Amino acid sequence: MNLFRQTVANTSDVDLLFNDKLPLEKEITQLETSSENRIKIETQTEDVMKTAPSTEKATSYESLNPELDLVFERVVDVRPELVWAAWTRPEYIKKWFTPAPWTTIDCEIDLKLGGMFRTVMRSPDGDEFPNVGCYLELIENRKLVWSGAMEPGFRPRDTSKMPFVFTAIITFTPEGDGTRYTAKVLHSDAAGKEKHEKMGFHDGWGRALDQLVALAKTMPH
Repeated sequence: MNLFRQTVANTSDVDLLFNDKLPLEKEITQLETSSENRIKIETQTEDVMKTAPSTEKATSYESLNPELDLVFERVVDVRPELVWAAWTRPEYIKKWFTPAPWTTIDCEIDLKLGGMFRTVMRSPDGDEFPNVGCYLELIENRKLVWSGAMEPGFRPRDTSKMPFVFTAIITFTPEGDGTRYTAKVLHSDAAGKEKHEKMGFHDGWGRALDQLVALAKTMPH
């Protein structure tokens, strides 16, 4: 017994005698420590996430400002894919985009992010009004966003001689057998929003939508 005690009197001797157990014990200890640290980190992260202020509302570019923006919404009895087609094919745009007696005599569409959305409207007196915009977001059959403040390729344009500029966010949400059609129109200043509204925004977009729906009902299903 005394010989055994002398042999294992120091740590190195114990390691030699029990080297098949100590590494395992050390590994278990390390794993337990690692797990405790991980749990502490995860708990701290959850606490931070719970207490951190939400920025979703503040950073959403679709948040409406009643002093700058206009909204038009209606449920129509045609499916979203037909409304999408009416918005994304030039031959359809020319048939509904401007409320009669105005007409759209030309349209060019490059349906991609940064692509061109160009129309030419003609008044009853024969005056022509070209408009060029840029697509900012496209979700097939659900959403399109375009802005007259940019030329194709996202290049900012000179808007100083324009009465107003806006970004249009158009969504097509399935509702029953039809579509909830929502147009959010964002202006750069209150004066522009007021001009657009006085020009007959709600009536004009409403009559144009009536023309779109009538056209959609003639499209191949």
